[in-house]
Amino acid sequence: MTELNSQDQCAAEEWAVRMLDDPTRHQHDLAQWIAAKPGRGALYDRLMRDLDDATAAVRVVSVQSSRPVSMRARTTLLAVAFLCACLAIGFSLRFTALQSAKPLARPTVHLATKVGELRRVTLADGSSVILDTDTLLTTDFSGQRRLLNLEHGRARFSVAHDKARPFVVHAGGGEIVATGTVFDVAYRDALSIDLIQGRVVVRPPSISLGPRSSPPIALNSGQHIAFDPGHRRPPSVTTTSVSETQWVQGTKSLNDVPIDAIIAEANRYATAHIELADPSLGTREIFGDIDIRDSDAVAEGVAAYLDLRIDRSQRGKIVLRNK
Repeated sequence: MTELNSQDQCAAEEWAVRMLDDPTRHQHDLAQWIAAKPGRGALYDRLMRDLDDATAAVRVVSVQSSRPVSMRARTTLLAVAFLCACLAIGFSLRFTALQSAKPLARPTVHLATKVGELRRVTLADGSSVILDTDTLLTTDFSGQRRLLNLEHGRARFSVAHDKARPFVVHAGGGEIVATGTVFDVAYRDALSIDLIQGRVVVRPPSISLGPRSSPPIALNSGQHIAFDPGHRRPPSVTTTSVSETQWVQGTKSLNDVPIDAIIAEANRYATAHIELADPSLGTREIFGDIDIRDSDAVAEGVAAYLDLRIDRSQRGKIVLRNK
């Protein structure tokens, strides 16, 4: 009897990724792979038995939806947990194998923006990315995977379909896996993801749930997930705020957003930072449309809303004071 080896384990993980994306399309080929070697079926079954342990560890807040959960959606959730089990067993081994198979791998590409700059880039696979202000992103594509690392900042990824090569973004110790979709990833003080279109699988930073391997979380269109900066609380999935995805246009539609949050975001685009002489005013909420990348417009809008005057006497500061 031929024994299973590391290649069988690696192949099982790759099948998990394919089945997660499109089980109907890949089910026949998976069955052929299992039948080609004794023991693969048992391996597959053993991994499937790990589903309960993998899914029990995650805490996800349900998002209200008018659509009933379909059988395909249920199958997807099972596949997500299956992927977690596979990754927990052989993640490092698989990457070692892939890297050794490509000793002359492509060079890493560095993409960056300055403060106040936005940049749109078309990647080698046809995907596109929009880099927000003060962002650093590296890309490393191979024949097996498309790997990207968001060092800091925010980016919108519009992923070209390639079911054989998952699109993987690393940020803040977490991992986002997609095949063809549109999503935002922000990593500054903490990691957050907004899914605009399609579906992704998020593997949280491992320390967020303790020493055990963190189970993956599936996001669907219109969902948001954020991780606590100190990893004191488990993450939860909520509905994406419309204003959070409007940064690519500049003008944001605010609906009862704290003023200090608006000022903090506007300051990321400017060299002259807005300050409130009375910080307690930052808890006040504001609504309306405003160009978040125009610090002068933000200062004027907040000053008018709070009936303050604008003090530009200090270099690098726009201070809002009482009249």
